[in-house]
Amino acid sequence: MSSAHSKLFVNEITKNKFVWLAILVCATLMVLVCVFPQMCLVLGLKVLSIKLWILSILASLIPLVLVQIYKIIENRSDKSHH
Repeated sequence: MSSAHSKLFVNEITKNKFVWLAILVCATLMVLVCVFPQMCLVLGLKVLSIKLWILSILASLIPLVLVQIYKIIENRSDKSHH
């Protein structure tokens, strides 16, 4: 987890080369599944509707939003104590 004073896009996580490598590996695996439909059958995957894609993207953004709100509240709390 990034520190309470780190920025949204420039922090310990986004600077970590292993995080970017993991993202690259996962993206490659997802592309391979899309390119080879047989992999969908083997893995038992179904094509998501646009509605479900939007829902999954919004759900994945919830932790990001909540952490940023927490950081704002925490920073305001720290400033009021000084």
